[in-house]
Amino acid sequence: MFSLLSIILAFFAGILGTLIGGTQTFICTGFVGLLIFLLEHVGVDTAFLNEALSNNLFLPCIIFNAAVLRQLTQEQNIT
Repeated sequence: MFSLLSIILAFFAGILGTLIGGTQTFICTGFVGLLIFLLEHVGVDTAFLNEALSNNLFLPCIIFNAAVLRQLTQEQNIT
């Protein structure tokens, strides 16, 4: 299921995403997605890149940024 190392990595990746910023993290995620797509197109096995970069690093960044933004908008009563 989930390993403790993956949960810890996801937590710190979320903090990293907040430090970088939401827009920049979203752009980096798109670049990584394009890189993985291009590498798969030329025949490179990208299972490790897809798991390590997309799922364990950048996805928690995006989710954490969205959660922080939602909390801030709730506190300011912005809908």
